[in-house]
Amino acid sequence: MPHHVRSHALPGLVLLGILTLPFALAPAADPGRATAPGDPVHVRFVMELPAVDLPAGADHHDAPQPRPQAVVIPGDGWVTGFRVDMFDAAGDPVPPPVLHHVQLFDPERRDLFNPYMLRVVGAGGETGGGSIPWPFAYRVHAGDTLLLAAMLHNPLPTDFDGVRVRVTLDYGGVTLPGRVGVVPFFHHVTDPWGSSSYDLPPGRSEQSWVIRPGVGGRILALGGHLHRYGVEIRLEEEDSGRLLWRGTARLDDDGHVRSVTRGNFLLRGGLRLHPDRSYRVVAVHDNPTGETLPDQGMGTLGGVLIPARGSAWPRTDRSDPLYVEDLARQRDPDHGGHGEGRPSTEMHGGHGHHASDAPHRD
Repeated sequence: MPHHVRSHALPGLVLLGILTLPFALAPAADPGRATAPGDPVHVRFVMELPAVDLPAGADHHDAPQPRPQAVVIPGDGWVTGFRVDMFDAAGDPVPPPVLHHVQLFDPERRDLFNPYMLRVVGAGGETGGGSIPWPFAYRVHAGDTLLLAAMLHNPLPTDFDGVRVRVTLDYGGVTLPGRVGVVPFFHHVTDPWGSSSYDLPPGRSEQSWVIRPGVGGRILALGGHLHRYGVEIRLEEEDSGRLLWRGTARLDDDGHVRSVTRGNFLLRGGLRLHPDRSYRVVAVHDNPTGETLPDQGMGTLGGVLIPARGSAWPRTDRSDPLYVEDLARQRDPDHGGHGEGRPSTEMHGGHGHHASDAPHRD
């Protein structure tokens, strides 16, 4: 069964990275425009993906997907927020559940935990967008090129024709004083080489993965994404088992996740992340059907980090097999069997765990 690997929704908190795209993609029909070009302090940059038709009931394995697009940032500034909207061929809004996820990638900068591309913006249907409180922001420069991609599905009983995903970035000019640069991060509860989704057994179950950051710093905020029947997502310190954060899911009557609570650590000066320690990301689901649901589990942690002063971000290695696979996969969703990652027993970063009725550690 087809999957998309290592691409999923981050919390609705910011993010834009700086890059030079190492390949050419066809430009979007509307690859981007500044809607307030005369205002150096407050600018909106609008990006759109090509339209696709979504039949009723189509999951993300079967639905047609919009082609990823290269977009160019029109001016220098600091990103302070983003918004995601969807419209059909008539210009009417499309309901949020149709969006599985949307992301912006930076091929010139690697992820905090793994050697693939940095995910600089991420949102799911339950996210919609977000903003960063002053003084934090993400620096961008005129001419920076980003890769915009999205995954759609249609769990609703209505067909939608000509669906367009629109992402709007809010950013201020370089004259904005006192800004502090931040970097986004994320990780699934699965092996980076494999699929981000997994089989969901009956009853309560946990799936987890151990991670280690490439650089230390302070986490300002955390959020998460869970699939249907999700209960919570947690970040724990691996050696001690100490709970660092828990995000709780809010479900509708059919068990679909409508939101996940977020963690804000600003008032405490940030949540310390150590480069010499391992951490565990845990997703909890509670499947009431009495049957195993193939490929229906998913858990993703995402957040915002201030790197430790004087630290150097891990370098991007374009020859790393995981980077090569990720780049090819994001350029072409059909690459490698729709996202079936090559398994690895030596992948740096951790190991997985999946157990029904697993103990809950506080």
